[in-house]
Amino acid sequence: MIEILSSNNIKHILFDRIEENPSLEVVDTAAEIARKENIDFLIAIGGGFLMDALKAIGLFEVTPFSIFYSNSSRKKDEAIYSKQYLF
Repeated sequence: MIEILSSNNIKHILFDRIEENPSLEVVDTAAEIARKENIDFLIAIGGGFLMDALKAIGLFEVTPFSIFYSNSSRKKDEAIYSKQYLF
């Protein structure tokens, strides 16, 4: 995939830090990179946890905040969850 993107002069970023059952920190880091680089699309090669992580990265990439609460009274591992879903 990297060769195909490169040979077509498509700027790309490889994020290869997604482990099995990825942590929220990994998803948050990837989403932050995607926001900063103003990416146009995400590509995942694989399945299962990788696809789920990519969906979460895509969701948080378009939000202006971290997955984690910034309120100092909250612990870093307390994630933001919404009761509203978009399907």
